[in-house]
Amino acid sequence: MVKVRTIIILICSFVVFALSLKVGYWLSLKKPLWNDEIYTQVQSIDSKSYLDIIQVKFTEGNSSPLFYLMQKGISDVFNFSFPVFWEGYEWEIANPRAQVIMRLSSILFMAFAITLIFYFFTQHYSFLVGIFAALMMLSTETIWIYWAECRPYSLWICQTVIQILLLHSILKGTKSKKKYWIGLFILHVVMAFTLILSIAQILAAGVVLYFYGNRATLKRVVLIILPVLICLGYYLFSPTKIYHYWLIEPAQLIFLSFSQERVTVMFAYIVFLLVVGYLNRTGVLNWKKEGFTKINTAFLVYSAMMLVAGLGLLLIFKLRSDVAQQTIFASNRYFVFLGPVGAVMMTLIFNDLLQKFKGNLWMCVNWHIIFWSLAIFKILKTYHTVITAGVYS
Repeated sequence: MVKVRTIIILICSFVVFALSLKVGYWLSLKKPLWNDEIYTQVQSIDSKSYLDIIQVKFTEGNSSPLFYLMQKGISDVFNFSFPVFWEGYEWEIANPRAQVIMRLSSILFMAFAITLIFYFFTQHYSFLVGIFAALMMLSTETIWIYWAECRPYSLWICQTVIQILLLHSILKGTKSKKKYWIGLFILHVVMAFTLILSIAQILAAGVVLYFYGNRATLKRVVLIILPVLICLGYYLFSPTKIYHYWLIEPAQLIFLSFSQERVTVMFAYIVFLLVVGYLNRTGVLNWKKEGFTKINTAFLVYSAMMLVAGLGLLLIFKLRSDVAQQTIFASNRYFVFLGPVGAVMMTLIFNDLLQKFKGNLWMCVNWHIIFWSLAIFKILKTYHTVITAGVYS
């Protein structure tokens, strides 16, 4: 029976992956290549060697080399270079072959991230929870905005998903715990070579594991120190540093990845836990606490730290905001890591409440109505936002 269930889950996951690839391919054809993507391909990939990229001999807002090395490899495999002479001022260029090849890695990583979320929660919880988790990902605006774009943000989203699921596996105390520690360390090194901003996630993972996982000093130091040093190294020795930003509607930068609805649910759930805990301690209630697991508490802390990191980044943008000397537009792309965080947080809360009220049909029905209604509302809102913004013409 277990094998049959696993086979069904694998088949369903393959279908999710195939559909996600199809959607990514379709989106890449719908959206012409725009200025930033073209600049990256022409100035940072076509004209550079692998050694140049490793040594950061390119001018980008992101100084970490992994994404550019991958794009260079894809270009070599397909014998591709940007097919149109670009003078630097054309904002959009439509070329179907270039649109697909340049965005191939982003399409693959986003499809893998969505599939992994679905597979993990279906395997460890239930099909219903797995479907809900996938919908939470698909109802996040920045998932759609950066699904098909020649930038490192899809890779960053995928890495965030993997980090979250590795943390879950470590905190759950599975038999193969050692391999998850090793996997998390390798992932953190890869993240450090992908984006300097991933330093916040690396530190947050270390804090969560210290308080809720294994407190072994050596594991904690190894898990964090090397990746953090790599991030700092690429920042300090980067030939290009951004000092001035152009900031518009700062709150929206976060809310497109971690929506107001999810923030509200998160804080309402925290209040709920505090009230129930207090009533249990005072003897007013005598609820069992199976639903309020260490994983949920740890992930609430992780989610809160990620939101604080986002707010800290907003503060940096605000302090360095200078329209007269604007160097780069402070975009929602710097906050895409919050998308998977919000999706997983909502999924864990949904499952936790169902488990807590498992014997109460009335409450379970109400939780289903509330959370599935939120999911449908958020999907419609995301569709409206993406279409209104004209991301895919």
